Amino acid sequence: MNVESGYEFFQAWNSDSLPRVIAVTFQHPTPYFDDSYGVNSPNAGPYGDAIMNDLIPAVEEHFRTIRESYARVLTGGSTGGWGALAMQLFHPDFFGGTWSFYPDPVDFRRYYGGVDLL
Repeated sequence: MNVESGYEFFQAWNSDSLPRVIAVTFQHPTPYFDDSYGVNSPNAGPYGDAIMNDLIPAVEEHFRTIRESYARVLTGGSTGGWGALAMQLFHPDFFGGTWSFYPDPVDFRRYYGGVDLL
């Protein structure tokens, strides 16, 4: 397919020849913070379980999706990049990959100035 203009892209995008994509954005503020990081936490609650056990199954139930890991990919930037990376690491068989852009620090060892905390 040769798409040269925005209108040709619009026509191709709305035709039956291109595969369909569903994009889901996770918004998960907590009572204490603006983001739960999408993981279970004693302070914030079971947000990771809610996303994996309630939200994603509800989306897959109500929309025609491919329920295979290769069809589920994650992406995010900053805190969203950390969350995308965490979901991929905690559920490697469920998601097919992630693009994590400028994530929050994955761990904080470099901020301790070489102090051995163990």
